[in-house]
Order: sequence, then C-alpha cells, then structure tokens
Amino acid sequence: MTFSELMGILNGEYKETAGTSARNQCVDLANAYIQFVLQLPIIEFANAKDFPAKAGDKYKYIVNTPSGVPLRGDIIIWKPTPGHIAIFLEGDANKFKSFDQNFPTGSPCHAQDHTYTNVTGWLRVKQ
Repeated sequence: MTFSELMGILNGEYKETAGTSARNQCVDLANAYIQFVLQLPIIEFANAKDFPAKAGDKYKYIVNTPSGVPLRGDIIIWKPTPGHIAIFLEGDANKFKSFDQNFPTGSPCHAQDHTYTNVTGWLRVKQ
C-alpha cells in the first residue's frame, strides 16, 4: 500500500492500531503507516516522544535544525511528554503539512498545518 492510498482510506476516519487502552491516538496512525506502508513492525506501548529510542535499526533519527526539512513520509516527532507524532506531507524550513490523528485532541486522521515549534526531529527509513 502507498502512503497516498492509506491517506485516502483513513482521511476523516479514526484509526486504532494497537497498544494501550487509550484509543485513536497519534501513535495509532503512525503505527498503521509503519505496518501498511513501510511494512515494518509496529512500535507498541510507546508515547510519541519515545519512538526514536524504540524504533530500532531500520530508521535514522534526524534531529530538527533551523534549516532542516523532512521528506514526504518521514515520521515527525514533537515533545514534551507524551509528545505528538505524524507523517510529513510537504513543507519548508518554516512550516509544513502532515497527516495527523488526535491533533487537535480528539480529531480523526487528516492533513494538518504545523510550524516546527516543539518538533524534536523525524524518523526516516534507512534504504
């Protein structure tokens, strides 16, 4: 499945993938992307901010810098605890759009505009 296909299926919907009793969280969407698009093992029982430490050797973690810009499909991570996680769509060094769930709180999967405030970095699958 492609990222575009996943967005077409989930846009406006809630996605529950696995993990804790907290339902329809941002990590559920991230894990659906990891499972169905990247075809890698999901990262269960982790807050968004913990994904870099738990992602394993299939990913490179790229620290956010003032000039850094993720690539489409990179997994963006925010602080503080529990953090937020989403999948990068497009943007530049000042603002970007990502595919999110539960941002704002309680919202279904959708494209969302962001700045880089509190973004710690992003995960990119190693080639």
